[in-house]
Amino acid sequence: MNTMKSVDWMTSILWAFLLLSIASTGYFFFYSKDYDVMVETACSPDMENCFHRDCSAEDSECPPNGYEDYKVYAIKAYDFASCEADTCNALCLSGSPLCVETTCGAVDTDTCSSNPEESSQ
Repeated sequence: MNTMKSVDWMTSILWAFLLLSIASTGYFFFYSKDYDVMVETACSPDMENCFHRDCSAEDSECPPNGYEDYKVYAIKAYDFASCEADTCNALCLSGSPLCVETTCGAVDTDTCSSNPEESSQ
């Protein structure tokens, strides 16, 4: 009979941890929204340094926006409601402090289309 109470007690603790985990995850993702959303905007490689991907191949993994040359911005999830039509193009391209640009070339695996003015300096 003592072992049965021990098992019930441990099961109750496991359920409590499970519920606590679900509650904290829900708080983080749905209430506080304290995480970054990555946003891609159009970019002109003639004027600025852009990320590049090849979307011409049929088996390439390109997103629905179809951008081959693009900029990447990070925006907090709680500020994402400020974006129009879930694109954030107007907000990020206007220089809003809500958007933080991720520069191409910060990581060695980045594929960049470089700005001709920068490469001549």
